[in-house]
Amino acid sequence: MGRGIAGCPYNPQMRSCWAFSFLPAILLMWCISGPRVSAQAVVAPLTLTPLPLPDGMVGSDYRFHFKVQGGQAPISWNLPIGKLPPGLALDRSRGIISGVARVPGDFRFTVEVSDYSLPVQKVRQDCTITIRAALTINWKHGPKVQDDRIDGSVVVSNYTGDDFDLTVIIVAVDQYGKAFALGYQKFTLVHLEIDQLIPFGSSLPRGHYTIHADAIAEVEEKNAIFRARVQTPMTVPVTYP
Repeated sequence: MGRGIAGCPYNPQMRSCWAFSFLPAILLMWCISGPRVSAQAVVAPLTLTPLPLPDGMVGSDYRFHFKVQGGQAPISWNLPIGKLPPGLALDRSRGIISGVARVPGDFRFTVEVSDYSLPVQKVRQDCTITIRAALTINWKHGPKVQDDRIDGSVVVSNYTGDDFDLTVIIVAVDQYGKAFALGYQKFTLVHLEIDQLIPFGSSLPRGHYTIHADAIAEVEEKNAIFRARVQTPMTVPVTYP
């Protein structure tokens, strides 16, 4: 009788002993990955719970966990259509969107979940995440000219849970780059205060003016500063007297 691999006796009538030496490793791999079973015969249908995604805020932590039922583990996640807000990411093995959003806006995308059954079950859901700015300023009454005056108003909003030390400045800049103050206020804008009205107005010399309003908010205890601006898309002419 000859000698086989690793000193095992060789017998053509029997399986070589090296084959048996690999058997535990093969069984271990099979146990870890698990068999793919028929989705139609055994596995419950894969479903994705349809939930609206919560709004987020620029500069704040965001986290959302999708929920599924049925299917065969492991479950995987994908974004076949669209993109998440900048600063957020999808954990493709756990179905969790998390991060700190950097840009406000409405972000639309499609999430797809798939399982390990055979054939693979897949479910898709269209989603939207709205990211709000922490501080906003908008025209309430846009700048209007009456004789030599420009008047109007803006509204400011604080969407955070902190009080703001807020400064609002409204200026008119003529065609030569000279700035004229139309309004200035400094006050505390309390948390979740929406559409606080700030009027402005002043007499100006002849010229064509671009009007812009700036809001600067500070949260001293958090060393945080937020900024927002609104500006007229076209110049405002003053032709009187």
